[in-house]
Amino acid sequence: MATGHIKGRKARQWAAAAVLSFLCLCAPAGPSGAQTAIPAPPFEADLLRLAEILGTLAHLEPLCGLDAPSAETDMQALLQGEDLGEETRNRLADRYNRAFRLVVAAQPRCTGNSRAVLATYRSEGADLARAIVERFGR
Repeated sequence: MATGHIKGRKARQWAAAAVLSFLCLCAPAGPSGAQTAIPAPPFEADLLRLAEILGTLAHLEPLCGLDAPSAETDMQALLQGEDLGEETRNRLADRYNRAFRLVVAAQPRCTGNSRAVLATYRSEGADLARAIVERFGR
């Protein structure tokens, strides 16, 4: 009878450990009552691409002597969007900064290629901004 008791105790211990492990895996990370992150807006992918374009334009426009609207000012306006969570703002700023650094390294002076990229990105940026407003009312 003692062996049955030990087997039963071990089975209960194993079952308790399994349940505890399961509960730990299912529990939300972080302290209880922590706020959940704001979900990414449905247009975030478009905004990320727009941030990349603005980062590129922020370097190329002044490099090529263009007196144009400031891409940096446009990016600041984009970051002040009322429906954007902090995580989305951080991702947008990261994309802008990464694009800026890449183009600074790749285009130290204005060339024919720089001007072609400017024309392409200005057009793509305008089309993307228009599409975002049309689809999402932003």
